[in-house]
Amino acid sequence: MDGTSQARYFVSRLIPAHKDPPYEQETRFPQLRSLSTEQRARLKSSFIHFDDLSYCKWMRSLKLVPPEPS
Repeated sequence: MDGTSQARYFVSRLIPAHKDPPYEQETRFPQLRSLSTEQRARLKSSFIHFDDLSYCKWMRSLKLVPPEPS
């Protein structure tokens, strides 16, 4: 349930893909295409801010190409 300690633990383990450009987010998470601009902004603002790189940015920092979504 949102706001519980288990939910916060789960969110803290997620790769911060919300830092990726919108076109990459939509490629990896096609469900995002169905959200309005307002819904998407609300979703993004609900994430906890971390200084960690997203998976794609981390891969690029190693001079690697992130894998294509399946």
